[in-house]
Amino acid sequence: MIEELNKLKEFFSDEKRWTQIAFARNDELIETSIHNDDAVCWCALGAACKLGLSTETIRILNDSSWIIFKRSTSDVNDQLGYDAIMEVIDFTILEEEAKQKTD
Repeated sequence: MIEELNKLKEFFSDEKRWTQIAFARNDELIETSIHNDDAVCWCALGAACKLGLSTETIRILNDSSWIIFKRSTSDVNDQLGYDAIMEVIDFTILEEEAKQKTD
């Protein structure tokens, strides 16, 4: 799970790969499928699906979104923006690393 979360964090290390209000957009910022060759930016959930993150990882991200912002991951992405979704990803990584240390 931590590997998947780091993959998502790395994917969004370039803010140009991130978007709001659509799972994916092309270079003209028109909504497109997450798997289309013309997709250049994705929302958090669109990127998670594109990267093949497990449903468990997506669930944990959503749990973190609720803990930090009292909102779903979609709402954090679309309403609060890039910095907020990166905070959710970082928080989730730290939480999962802490869990591994106690296991």
